[in-house]
Amino acid sequence: MGFSFGTGALIIDDAEHKAEFLRGFQSLFIFNSKKNSDVTLYLGPGAFVFHAHYAILGVRTKFFDIAKERGFEESKQDEFHLTEHPTHALYRMLEYIYTSDYCADTANLGDSSGPDDVGILKHVRVYILADYFSIHDLKHLCTRKFLTWGGSTSDAFIESIGEIYSMPESASIGMRKAIVETIRGHIHDLYAKESFRKLLKEHAVLGADVVEMLLKSGSGKADASAKPTSMKLSPFQSRTPTPDPASLFASPSGFGSMATSAISTAQSSGFGIRSASSTPASQGSGFGNTSGSLFGASR
Repeated sequence: MGFSFGTGALIIDDAEHKAEFLRGFQSLFIFNSKKNSDVTLYLGPGAFVFHAHYAILGVRTKFFDIAKERGFEESKQDEFHLTEHPTHALYRMLEYIYTSDYCADTANLGDSSGPDDVGILKHVRVYILADYFSIHDLKHLCTRKFLTWGGSTSDAFIESIGEIYSMPESASIGMRKAIVETIRGHIHDLYAKESFRKLLKEHAVLGADVVEMLLKSGSGKADASAKPTSMKLSPFQSRTPTPDPASLFASPSGFGSMATSAISTAQSSGFGIRSASSTPASQGSGFGNTSGSLFGASR
């Protein structure tokens, strides 16, 4: 232990003393240890057993404290069956509660845990749990991990889009913005996938967000210098090929004009897309935007 001298008295180094105290405190509440555990959690459909501590859980989420205050039956037995949630996502959430971070590669949780989530879905499933348990800092961490994860055109990424856009907008605005930003960099590859085009049809708000993003990034501007060209088709080529989004946006008579119509429809349906002239300059943009538009005011 460090110390210093002052006015003839021995003064204990306060910072080191506190660090030693925290190390001792942490040793009382070891991650998934029976030592001093006062509550048992059963994770996922296979009921994986996790030994927890009310004192640690209560630092991150009020879920368990509220259950005890309201006299829920599970809290009386100090056992919570969280079997409706995915096992590995719950384990990662608990890892964050105890350590302020979580690892994409969880330890072997046994056969009862079932298969782990694939790729980028790992962060999305934790994000959904973070919203359920009201752990807001964890939602921000999941979003950052999501943005740095590869495989932005994978089937797992497309599936994650559907799961996030199935959540209430107010609960998922941060991750929605991250998704649309990711789509912007891979729009051609994603649009070539039938599963992505199907998502655009199923989630009208997603389609509106993508159109708004493309227009704001300049992809919706018509190219006045573009000249029409003739195209010869072989006998084996379809005369109605699947349109490429970039070429459609480059044509004044193509998707560029359709985008305006789509935005008008979205506005009348309450999707929240606003033009620069109708959006107050005082409204912000980004993760904290509350204007109803995913990207906020035009700048």
